[in-house]
Amino acid sequence: MKNQWMSRGMTIMAAGAALLTVQFSSAQVNRPNQSRGSLQARRQAPKNYLEDLKAIGVSLGRRYQVRVVVDPALFVATKPTAPGEDVELAKSLDALAA
Repeated sequence: MKNQWMSRGMTIMAAGAALLTVQFSSAQVNRPNQSRGSLQARRQAPKNYLEDLKAIGVSLGRRYQVRVVVDPALFVATKPTAPGEDVELAKSLDALAA
């Protein structure tokens, strides 16, 4: 009788282990691949050249003795270049805005 209970207990334990194995392996199959992102090239966030634009605005303000205000909500995707020294203020601002 003792052997019969031991035999049934082993069968139940074996069935439970098989069930755990199936659940574990199916959890791995259905899990999204988390390491996928490390293999793909990561995109860098675009640089905002707002500080460069502000510096040019300050420079123009000193040159023409005016106050040039730059909106802090702007996103400047390309690096701005300062207009030439001999260009008047209106054309300098137009070139900078372009």
